[in-house]
Amino acid sequence: MKNIYFTLITFLITSLMFSQSGKTIFIGATEGMKKKGFKSEVKSNKNQYREIDIGNDVKWVLAQSNGIYEPKDYLIGVKFIAKGSLYPINEIGEDATKKYLEHTVEYLKNNGYIVIYEDSDQYWNYPRIFNYSNKYGIVLVNYEEKKAAHLIPFEWEKQKYVSAFIPYFELYSLDPFMKIWKEQNMGQKKSAF
Repeated sequence: MKNIYFTLITFLITSLMFSQSGKTIFIGATEGMKKKGFKSEVKSNKNQYREIDIGNDVKWVLAQSNGIYEPKDYLIGVKFIAKGSLYPINEIGEDATKKYLEHTVEYLKNNGYIVIYEDSDQYWNYPRIFNYSNKYGIVLVNYEEKKAAHLIPFEWEKQKYVSAFIPYFELYSLDPFMKIWKEQNMGQKKSAF
């Protein structure tokens, strides 16, 4: 009977060690989490995911479709949109979209991130131009924390000749992001957004 308890305890400890060995992406979201695990993480820490305040009235919130999985059930990143832009999406306007993107880039740079890619167009953060040049916005990495950040402005047509704007921000575990970045030659092609 002691052997059964010892085996069970050893199994549980080992399972916990390996299940928590992924790199932290954001709060308790770790690389490799399954969809159910990530959903549970968001639910248990919903207040922390509902408002990520980085100052200067820039507040992010998890996007409706908030996990990035590659392959199908392996979490590699988390998606954010501007607070107040929840589904159904409400626009925050061109100026606020630019402000969100610029301030977030400065915030990330001040926290150890460096730019590895920025669209050659000097107006990468301007929503109207971004969709026409349709490049990849800006990508920053933090090698120490092993994270990558990808930011773009997003414009869509609400009605004929009436556009709406929101900023979009993805935070990834660095290794899987760089693998996809290189495999898909993302720095050299148009964005999938």
